[in-house]
Amino acid sequence: MSMSEDDDVEELREYSEEGQDDYQDVVKQRDGMPEEEYDEDRDDWRDATTHKQTRRDGILLSLSGFALLVFIEAILSKGAKFRTAAIIMGVISLLLTVPKFVLNVLMDKRFSEMIEILFGVALLILWSTGVVALTFNNGVFFTPGTGYFSTWFNLILSGYYIFLNARISNIRQIQKNKEITEGKDADKISYKRGASPVLAAIWFTSLAVLTQSIIALNNDVEVARAKYGISAGVFSLLIIILMLTFSVKTFGGWLNYFYMAIILLGIWTVVVLSCTMTDPFLFKFDLGGGLSTSAVVANGFYASLGSFVGSMMLVYKCHLNVLLYEASIHSKKTTRLLYMTFLMLTSFLVFVQGIQECNDIKSCNRNRFNTAGIVLGFISFFLASVTMWFLRPSQHTTEYVMEQVPVSTFEVGVGFVLVFLWTASSIALTFPSRSPFYETSTGYFAIWSSFILSIIYLSAAFPDNSKVNNKLKQYCIDFHAPNGQPPESNYGMIVSVIGIFVQLAASVTTCIEGLNCKDDDIFVYVISLLSLVILAILLVRPPDKLGHLALLLILFYVVLWYAGVAVITLKGPFVDAAGNGFYAGWAVLFGGVYTLRSYKFQLGSLDSND
Repeated sequence: MSMSEDDDVEELREYSEEGQDDYQDVVKQRDGMPEEEYDEDRDDWRDATTHKQTRRDGILLSLSGFALLVFIEAILSKGAKFRTAAIIMGVISLLLTVPKFVLNVLMDKRFSEMIEILFGVALLILWSTGVVALTFNNGVFFTPGTGYFSTWFNLILSGYYIFLNARISNIRQIQKNKEITEGKDADKISYKRGASPVLAAIWFTSLAVLTQSIIALNNDVEVARAKYGISAGVFSLLIIILMLTFSVKTFGGWLNYFYMAIILLGIWTVVVLSCTMTDPFLFKFDLGGGLSTSAVVANGFYASLGSFVGSMMLVYKCHLNVLLYEASIHSKKTTRLLYMTFLMLTSFLVFVQGIQECNDIKSCNRNRFNTAGIVLGFISFFLASVTMWFLRPSQHTTEYVMEQVPVSTFEVGVGFVLVFLWTASSIALTFPSRSPFYETSTGYFAIWSSFILSIIYLSAAFPDNSKVNNKLKQYCIDFHAPNGQPPESNYGMIVSVIGIFVQLAASVTTCIEGLNCKDDDIFVYVISLLSLVILAILLVRPPDKLGHLALLLILFYVVLWYAGVAVITLKGPFVDAAGNGFYAGWAVLFGGVYTLRSYKFQLGSLDSND
């Protein structure tokens, strides 16, 4: 072994956080490998290890922030059930995560994989207990709010922390993943694997619906619907067990998976219609004058919607696998019909929500927003149904049935109408505080889902090489800002910019409606403008020009929005999951965290004086 080889192995030994195990893997992998390939793989392994360490630190920062939000809301929730337990859990989590973050980042102290996993297990046990005690059965975070979301995010991040540390980085696995990614069958592999995470997500949401329905049944809350929630949860769990237990070949092919996914979607569509627009997961109160308010049972409500959305994603994943392995029909055409099917379902939800609101206040004339929701939902449902009927594939050909009108012209026309319809609906129905779609409800999420689906459908309706499609791809997918970052590194900042403007629009709407612009709204304006300045600098200036300033700006931005979410969603003006302003604040925060994770820093080196 030459001196240069000794230096290389020693460098890897010092760099590896897994110690001797990874060192042995490196030596074995290098045997018989050309020097150029060995050097390239060594660099890939070093980058992967560094990236994993960076993600660990980001998760620790996020866990600290969410624990602080839990602590603050628990302090403010005087007299609530298990309030003291929430305070203690927040303090314990802070005592675990903050010192760990300081040791990792400021003191550059690293620990073995086993210690990291045990640390994650401790957090997982803590927040699993927190979710059960604080968010179920009238706990302190029983309804939607900052504490509720922070508790669940702590649990999810704790699990992800364990998962991240359980993955042992080595050169062989990196090289294998690289070959798969660069291979011609990479898309098929990703599609095939893509169904399992969706099934796992539906499993947990189904279990949450089952648990909340049992609690509602024990409390004698709308017994018939609670029993349906239990039945739906049980059947959903059984179907998922079948799909996860048997291989695709044993199950009879991807087409049978597709049919099972359709059954799941049907089950959860009925659950959303029967359980999330009224008891047992939503309680309505008539305030008089055509106004009403609602109290959402958070776990049952969000888990039902999550299962519904997850089922749609599962249908889509199985559909792609059917096209790749078992069908000869054109994927772009059938995928557009699938988008239209989803849009038809979400339009129907808006339509039913409007009717339900009219029934709650005994009249549609007392609130014009109810009538608008019914009309818009019906128009969209009708357009989607007609388009699906006339553009359905024939039994004997892969071409569309309707031939007298050019397919692209018809679909593009329908797509523009739907985009205009749902753009107007999202503005007119979700921003005014008098609208029944202003607060957290099935109709609120259905409107925004319809808006997104209409844009996706319109982009898919254009021919692949059309000028419009190329522009959409250029500005939405392959977005290149002046900072020279790859597109995926700018996605978080783009999400943050959109969230900031939505939050500003929500605040301005409250002022226009005659609700005085209080100090809370002024705080929104100040923090939003400051954030836009920071984002503008990060989007315009390249990282080599910013250096360490880029890291400082992003860290400041994340900390700023942890504080901003605490003030905006706990003190005002968007408390208790109050519509666009509330969710936009969370979107801005997650955009900042994602940017911290994905931004390509060029920090250089610091000397002792720096």
